[in-house]
Amino acid sequence: MNALAVIFPFEPRHYADTALPVEFVGHPFVAAGHVSPVTHDPAGPILLLPGSRRQEIYEVLPVMCSVAPMFPERTFIIAGLRQHEDLYASYMLHPNIRILYDQTYEVLA
Repeated sequence: MNALAVIFPFEPRHYADTALPVEFVGHPFVAAGHVSPVTHDPAGPILLLPGSRRQEIYEVLPVMCSVAPMFPERTFIIAGLRQHEDLYASYMLHPNIRILYDQTYEVLA
C-alpha cells in the first residue's frame, strides 16, 4: 500500500505517525444534501439474518432470538432456509418471531 484515502475528516491525524500519505476524500453518505435511498420505519419488523450454514445458525440464532422477549411490541422475522428447518423449530413458539423460508432476498427489499 502506498497511500490511503479516508472518508471522514478526522481520520488523517490517526495516521500521522506513519509515512503513509493520507488524504481525506469524503463520502457521499455524509455529504451535505445527501438523500438516502433507504427508508427506516422505527416500528417496522426486525430482520434476523442468522446465516446459511448449519453450525452458523446453531450458534448465532439463539443469541439473536434472545432479545425478542425484551421487545414484545416488535415483530422479529427470521430469514430461514427450508433445508435447515429443524434448527428453527423452537423459535416458532415465540409470539413475536416469524420465520420466512427461502425468501431472504424478498425480505431484504
